[in-house]
Amino acid sequence: MDQITVARTRTRAGSLLFGNRFRTFTGEASDTDTDPLETAGTNTAGINLHYDIPLNELELDEETALTEQRYLQRRWHANYHEAAIYLQEGENNVKFDTHPTSKKALPAYLVVHTSWFYTLDLLASLLLMALAVCEAPAVSIFQAPVWIHGSLELLGLIIISLELLMKLQWLGLRKFLSHKRTLIKAITLMIMLAEAVTVLVRQTNHFRVTRALRPIFLIDTHYCGGVRRFVRQILQSVPPIIDMLVLLLFFMAIFSILGYYLFHDIPGNIYFAKIQDSIVSLFVLMTTANFPDVMMPAYHDTPWSATFFISYLIIELYFLMNLVLAVVYDTFTGMEKTKFCKLLQHKRSGCVHAFKLLISRQSSTGISIRHFIGLMKYYRPHKRRRDIYLTFKSLNQSKTGFLSMEEFYDIYNFAALSWQVKKEKDHWLDSACGPCSQIGQGIHWLVTWKWFDYFINTVIAGNGVWLIYETIMFSNDPYYAEWASHTQWVSVVFVCLYSIEVVLKVLGLGPRDYFTNGWNVFDFLVTVAAVVGCFTELVTNKFSLAIVIRPIRLLRCFCLVTNCHNLTLIL
Repeated sequence: MDQITVARTRTRAGSLLFGNRFRTFTGEASDTDTDPLETAGTNTAGINLHYDIPLNELELDEETALTEQRYLQRRWHANYHEAAIYLQEGENNVKFDTHPTSKKALPAYLVVHTSWFYTLDLLASLLLMALAVCEAPAVSIFQAPVWIHGSLELLGLIIISLELLMKLQWLGLRKFLSHKRTLIKAITLMIMLAEAVTVLVRQTNHFRVTRALRPIFLIDTHYCGGVRRFVRQILQSVPPIIDMLVLLLFFMAIFSILGYYLFHDIPGNIYFAKIQDSIVSLFVLMTTANFPDVMMPAYHDTPWSATFFISYLIIELYFLMNLVLAVVYDTFTGMEKTKFCKLLQHKRSGCVHAFKLLISRQSSTGISIRHFIGLMKYYRPHKRRRDIYLTFKSLNQSKTGFLSMEEFYDIYNFAALSWQVKKEKDHWLDSACGPCSQIGQGIHWLVTWKWFDYFINTVIAGNGVWLIYETIMFSNDPYYAEWASHTQWVSVVFVCLYSIEVVLKVLGLGPRDYFTNGWNVFDFLVTVAAVVGCFTELVTNKFSLAIVIRPIRLLRCFCLVTNCHNLTLIL
């Protein structure tokens, strides 16, 4: 049995810490779970499912071999599970030093990293934020008794405390105290718990500055990871920006002192009467809000004093201020690049950790399809077998049947793909009778013909030119309104052409394909508005109403943007 134990040894011994039974994010796996290869349709009856971890060369009796097989099966399931956790930590940018390292740490880790617990933590944080509506001072209509908002606050803090206690269980006290964000959250939580209990005991509110710290709980939730990164970037970009602001204030101070000595003795010059007035005046001048008023008393005394203000504006406003913006942009751009590199390296580190858990002694350079299926059972538990197989085939560019380390790096991209059977697209009227089907095919050919688009674009451009011409004539000729009432048929013609286009496209493309295209929906809404406007103009016969409605038809001109790639990207 000692030699058998040696045969069980694996390069990644940490997987043994998960034990024989463990809970995943969506279900359970135990000794009785089937091997992933069985899920793929392989008959494994009477076969050693883990032959790629060689057993001891000694001949074993049937009972010992069966025990060894079950042990290795549980061992592989533990490896699959731990590899999935590593991939999730790499994907969510979670530091690997928070990875569970013991059998006791795993349940707490899995509970905290479930979607329902993420949601519970978010709701508790939002509850604490929403209490500001009913806590004093508050609007009388929303103000609630102390015992109500105090109890709700205590409930939210207890939920957040559970998350911290479970985090303490799998991290340990040393790592818990060394994690800065967690430590700040824990200290804030203890202070707010003490205050909430005090409010409930006294049944009265007091001045509480710590309520301003409640957003810390919201920012620390799983769904605010982007906000945390943004706040971290702002704090990290402060030092270089402060350097430029110091330079900016230094030149301002120099000009303030110089301006005071040059202009303080000018009668009626309130902008430089004292040194503090000089500083405030030049600070406001950076925004040009007091220009040229700040210059006029000195300019009235001597025109050459304008040189002082022009020099100040050139140096401070046009040079240093733009330099500050350049530093801010460069700092954020550099941090974005650094962050992207770190995220990529972190994902790759997660892949490396997972890869070491999925290779075997006989295939130490690649991951087989069987182990990849076992991994996806925990990493993407809702994926179908076909999708998992196609994901493996897409990753395996070398066509060797084993995923190398370089190929496994792309698992984050390929695991997010969804696969569908490609079918030949039929026309939606093919199931109708013969003539209708042929007519539908003809209309489909017409609306997909490039010259049909050219004709519609010409009509749109002509409508725009006509509306502009009408507006110019109406603004220059006061009697044009009477004559324009006899040319309403032009608008009717354009609207009819738009309506025919919509009908043909609906019949040719089918309602589903037509209304799933954003430009078609935009075209349909504008055409409906044009029809309503034209009908209203004909019924009411009021040209003033037509003036309000007609410009809506100019929105049709935006359909021309579909032919310009750059403008389409902008819109």
